[in-house]
Amino acid sequence: MSEEQSVRGQNGRAKPDLSPAIPRDQAGRELRVGVFVLAGLVAVGVCLFLMTDPGTLRGRYVIVTPIADAGGIRKGDPVLMRGVNIGRVNDFAMTLDGEVDISLEIDGRWEIPKDSRTQLAGVGLFGGRNMVVLRGTSPEMVVAGDTISGTGEAGGMIESAEALGQTAEGVLTQVRKVLDDPTVNSVRSSASELQGLLEQLRSIATLQRNELITLTASLNRSA
Repeated sequence: MSEEQSVRGQNGRAKPDLSPAIPRDQAGRELRVGVFVLAGLVAVGVCLFLMTDPGTLRGRYVIVTPIADAGGIRKGDPVLMRGVNIGRVNDFAMTLDGEVDISLEIDGRWEIPKDSRTQLAGVGLFGGRNMVVLRGTSPEMVVAGDTISGTGEAGGMIESAEALGQTAEGVLTQVRKVLDDPTVNSVRSSASELQGLLEQLRSIATLQRNELITLTASLNRSA
C-alpha cells in the first residue's frame, strides 16, 4: 500500500499531510514551559511555608506572656487551662527590662479571654513544668500575636512537700522547747521527790509491821 493510499479517507479522497507544518521544536518548547511553571509553583509554595508560621498551618495561633523568671520551663511543655491541655510552649525571648517573653502555641479550637493571666506551675513528682492559663471573663478573645499578663509561680508537689517538712520541723522545735522548759524540769524533780517519799513510807510501814509481829508474839508467850 502506497503512502498516498494510507492517507485517503472513507470518501476516497486523499487527506493532506500536516506534519511538515508542525514546528519540530514545539514539543520541546512545551516541555520547557511546563517545567518552568512547575518550578514556579514549587518556589511559591516554599516562600509561603517560610513566611507563614508553621503553627498557623496546623490551625494554631501564638500568643505571648511575659514573666520575671521562666523557672526552668522548656520548649514543648504543655499549656493548661482548667486542667485541659490547650497548647504548648513554643519559644522564649529575653527582654531588655529583665523579663522573659514566652511564646505559647494554642490550639485554634480554644478561645482565651483577653483578661486571662498565666501562671507557671511548679515541678511535679515526675519532673517537667506546666504553663497554666487562668481564664478571665472578658467577652473579647485574644488573637494571634496578643500578649496576656503573667503572675507569680504556683507551688507544685515538691514545693508543698518542702513546706510540709518545714512545718513539721517547726512543730518538733516547739515540742523540744516545751520538754526543755523549767516547768517540766520542776515536774520531773517533784516526781523524783515523791518517789523518795513513797520509799520512806514503805520502809516505815515495814518496820511497824515487824514491831507489831514481835509484840503479838510476846503477848502470846505471856498468856
